[in-house]
Amino acid sequence: MPFLPLLGAYLGVVITASFGYKGRDYKQVPSPRHFLYNLQMPEQESKAMMVRAMVEAYEWNKNQANKKMRWINWAFVALVIETLALVLLVLYQVAC
Repeated sequence: MPFLPLLGAYLGVVITASFGYKGRDYKQVPSPRHFLYNLQMPEQESKAMMVRAMVEAYEWNKNQANKKMRWINWAFVALVIETLALVLLVLYQVAC
């Protein structure tokens, strides 16, 4: 029974680490070749469209990266808790 909390901590570490390290779908700004098809558009419109696409992709990717960082931080915290629990359990078993 004393190993049950350690098992729970281990599962917590594995789950949070898997969410942190899994691949994410990042948006990419359309390739410049895509804009070649819109050469008939005025230059100002083409630039505005490209900048809008870049801003949208940046905001999406930043949000995805922040989620990833949060999960990695939680995995690290869970790993520290698991390590402390293991050390306390080993000290308890050595002392008793």
